Amino acid sequence: MKKRIFALLTVFVLCLVMSVTAFAVNTEVQYVSDDSGMYLDTDIREKLNGYAEFFSGEVDVDIIFVYTHITDFEECIKSLPLGERQEKIIMIEDEESWDLYTYGEVGKDFGEEDISAVREAYNAPERFSDSVASYIKATAKLVAQKKGKTVSFAQGENSFDSSATKTGPNNTIILDKPDRMVDMADVLSSSEEADLRTKLNELSVKGGIDVSVVTVSDLMGKTLEEYANDFYDYNWYGMGAGVNGIILVVRINDGGTYSKGNSWISTTGTGVTAFNGDGIQFIGKQITPELKKEKYYEAFTEFVSWSDDFVTQYNTKGAYTSDNMPEGDFQFGKYILISLAVGLVVAFIVTASMKKKLNTVALKAEASDYMKPGTLNVTSANDVFLYSNVSRREKTNSNSSSNSSSSSSSSSSSSSGMSHGGGGF
Repeated sequence: MKKRIFALLTVFVLCLVMSVTAFAVNTEVQYVSDDSGMYLDTDIREKLNGYAEFFSGEVDVDIIFVYTHITDFEECIKSLPLGERQEKIIMIEDEESWDLYTYGEVGKDFGEEDISAVREAYNAPERFSDSVASYIKATAKLVAQKKGKTVSFAQGENSFDSSATKTGPNNTIILDKPDRMVDMADVLSSSEEADLRTKLNELSVKGGIDVSVVTVSDLMGKTLEEYANDFYDYNWYGMGAGVNGIILVVRINDGGTYSKGNSWISTTGTGVTAFNGDGIQFIGKQITPELKKEKYYEAFTEFVSWSDDFVTQYNTKGAYTSDNMPEGDFQFGKYILISLAVGLVVAFIVTASMKKKLNTVALKAEASDYMKPGTLNVTSANDVFLYSNVSRREKTNSNSSSNSSSSSSSSSSSSSGMSHGGGGF
């Protein structure tokens, strides 16, 4: 009898412990969930969960992602302890479909365009964990903007580490930064790419203007300008409320060669002023020789250097203009050779002309030696007009300066609707 009672008590205690454990697991607040266990291992899921929890606290709206094998999405949402706020944005999907649910006031301002934007951000990366992180960041940015906050990016890639993320002045949320050196044409070594990325990150954070470089082989049917503008917008480049930045996109031919006219600089926010049309053409002249030689690392390093100069000038004294443009790199050897060649050609022409006019004669002692006797008999004198030299100069048209557009910055909009400046070279 005692053994039966002891056994019953043991079973009761075990059931109680199991139920308490199950209750504890079920009541754990979740921001990222994968009940299939197929795509997110425990370590990555915990990092993403902390990542989403951090941004949810920053914007005061729960940003939640759920991957499930349960086809009834609403029942799945009800069964999980998702977030801790009344306002929520939940993306949920299974193997065949997906949906996005909003709860609270945030749903009133979250329209179809916003849903499309966060879904595009989710679809962009190749890795599943990166897709979830991209969704979290894109959603945080949209919600922050709707709540009157500004959003910027700090250096870093998808580490999913909220400890590297901070809140800046004026309620600015500093998110992980999309890659500032994107070598899709594969013309840089891994060490060159890493070095340029570091330089671009340091310059962007220091100057407050996003500076990025992209190489590409396929423009996907777009013009170079359209590609640069769209790449900038859909990859969330830009710093501060004005989405300030500049991006250099270089199209590389098959075989890794470069042709003049295949570079475009797109600007936004304060980048439009700091890198105006004159500045863009100036920078283009500095880096094009290296691009044509297929010295891409050197060209992009020089681009970073000149960008640093332009950003510093803008932040301290105001933007460079056509009247005070910096002096470019003087190619001493090249121009010395050109000057010598031009000088030799001019000297040869002048001396040849002078030599042609010379007559070989003997010098006479007296003027009368040049005259035959009895041949000079002056009876009258007249002034005869032989010829005249007329110099003509074209009138300057006061409106001619307004017709020049070679150094002006173009103004355009990307497919996202954002306004851009920029120019090609």
